Amino acid sequence: SLKAGWQLPYTSSIGEVYTLSFGLQVDGYLVTRPNVSQSSELTGRLFPQAALEWRFPFVREDGNWREFIEPVAALVVAPNGGNPGKIPNEDSQNFEFDDTNLFSLNRFPGLDRVDGGQRVVYGLKGGIYNNTGGSATAFLGQSFRFREDDTFANDSGLEKNLSDFVGRVQFSPVKYVDLLYRSRLGQTNLDAKRNEVDLALGPPALRLNLDYGFFKQTGTTTEFDDREEIFLSLSSRVTEFWSVAVRHRRDLTADGGALQSGASLTYADECFLFTVDLTRSFTRDRDIEPSDTISFRLVFKYLGQVQTAQQLQPESETE
Repeated sequence: SLKAGWQLPYTSSIGEVYTLSFGLQVDGYLVTRPNVSQSSELTGRLFPQAALEWRFPFVREDGNWREFIEPVAALVVAPNGGNPGKIPNEDSQNFEFDDTNLFSLNRFPGLDRVDGGQRVVYGLKGGIYNNTGGSATAFLGQSFRFREDDTFANDSGLEKNLSDFVGRVQFSPVKYVDLLYRSRLGQTNLDAKRNEVDLALGPPALRLNLDYGFFKQTGTTTEFDDREEIFLSLSSRVTEFWSVAVRHRRDLTADGGALQSGASLTYADECFLFTVDLTRSFTRDRDIEPSDTISFRLVFKYLGQVQTAQQLQPESETE
């Protein structure tokens, strides 16, 4: 796969911000379908996209406070389709529609699926800042596709011409206190399809993170029900270069329980980063048993990284 892009920003005399961008994705596949035959075939795709984004920020200062409001809109143009049946979907199945990918040219996370067709995206940002460091911001947005197709799964939030609403609220009243709320609301009755709350407390010397997430069942499959989880982590920067962290994830549904626990030790300086991580998984499903994994990650900040993981012997059914 090859991706290329070009972007041209422009600011008008009255403060409007325009961004013109073009993207091109070229993919080549050698596909073997064992269930049909053992023969392989070559296939590919050439997928161009273009977008024009407009923003118009308004800012007002009042003593120690600064307020802003910013409408934003974009027009995205691409060929219809772009996902032939000969190209399998291996890396774009775990799709989540939220405020982070609303304005993306390709809203799929991987390369196997592309976001074709023409659409208009729009939203509104607003916020208030204090000179002492406190802030509160909010965003709400939606998109409209001119052509309805089956690119996105049912209940994904994008299956219809008019998408669901996605938004976020960030609140940082003082230093070392950060609260983030994300949501996806149904475009007809505004029912919550997704709720996420992230809370971070404390300085780097001792920092607590609490993440809560609720996700309604999406797609036509009934294999996964509604999900409700909580994630806790506690990290400490012991010295200038060394830090430690512990974490725990738990399922809050009726038949839930502990999902995963872990601990890590990290060394980081201006040249490289090294992490040792130990993870305990409590998942038990058919052939999957609880297991332990230890991983080592070495990152040379100006060259690249090397990572390896070793799964320890899982528990037997009698243990």
